[in-house]
Amino acid sequence: MRWPCSHREFYEQRAKEQGLSFSEYIVRVLAEAHGLKLPASGKESDGQLPLTA
Repeated sequence: MRWPCSHREFYEQRAKEQGLSFSEYIVRVLAEAHGLKLPASGKESDGQLPLTA
């Protein structure tokens, strides 16, 4: 499944408004949607995996 271009543009704009990278925004939204604790920062540290493969 892929995001429609219009969705990506919307997500990128929301991320920019919040001063986040696209990846940081996606992690934040997913965590909030699932009731998970938000990461302490956007930086990788012990216990955090990068979003890229």
